Amino acid sequence: VVANNNLVYHQTRYADGNWSGFQLIRGVNADTMAARGIAIAGTPDGAAQILAIGDNGLVYHKARYANGTWSEFQLLAGVGWDTMQASQVSITGMADGSAQVLAIGDNGLVYHEARYASGEWSGFQPITGVDALTMRATQIAIAATPDGAAQILAIAPNDLVYHKARYANGTWSNFQLVPGAAGANTFAANTI
Repeated sequence: VVANNNLVYHQTRYADGNWSGFQLIRGVNADTMAARGIAIAGTPDGAAQILAIGDNGLVYHKARYANGTWSEFQLLAGVGWDTMQASQVSITGMADGSAQVLAIGDNGLVYHEARYASGEWSGFQPITGVDALTMRATQIAIAATPDGAAQILAIAPNDLVYHKARYANGTWSNFQLVPGAAGANTFAANTI
């Protein structure tokens, strides 16, 4: 979590229902990590993959391994530049040990990147939008499915919710409007 003091804390809930208690997460060359946003996903090997948007707006990754040890935070590269700046991030762990990442860049565009099970990264790329080469969004979310696909939701600047799938073979569906309640053709939202 990012607490009210803007510092990042971690806690484990054990299988027996007990909790470890919140502990500060070590930052980049510091004892603490200040952040604007955070996302976490588990992988089948028992690790957790963490994304943080630092207080400088840059995107960082850190892993918590199954044995309880941590990697250091590492900056993620942007598209054609050394660092990725974002206003929001989302991550999901896949059955093959990889992770799929979404970010809304500081330009409002949605970007995707894969972290392979080997620890290598694919590099951020913009994803196609609704009848456009890029997708703008104010909110994003991503979730894995057992067949190796990832399901994506995005709230566009018009406040409508859209869905897109990334299939296990790496191809994508087109963004489609998510139907609303009581038979409505669209659904407006402000948070996913």
